[in-house]
Amino acid sequence: MINTTQDILFLVLAASAAVLTFFIVWFLSTLIRILRSVANTINSIEERIRRADEVIRLVRDKLHDSTLALTALSKTVATVVRYFTEKQRKAKRKATDEDADEEF
Repeated sequence: MINTTQDILFLVLAASAAVLTFFIVWFLSTLIRILRSVANTINSIEERIRRADEVIRLVRDKLHDSTLALTALSKTVATVVRYFTEKQRKAKRKATDEDADEEF
């Protein structure tokens, strides 16, 4: 079977090629698992970012709607307050004018 040193060389080269092949396959499988894990992590992060973006948009829209409603409400309240202060001022003026008319 092994007759010459050349046969030993070929046997060692074949064993070395088998070991090298084993390590290359092991390295590639490990690399593939790592890349798959990284891809899953990235997908998870993208999903969380998408959810956070949806929440931020929802809050922003709600705040915008609330701001518009509060602006309209404050303008209405200001108009009502202005109306009542003017009415009160006119009533005071009228009372003052009547008191002035009664004195004469």
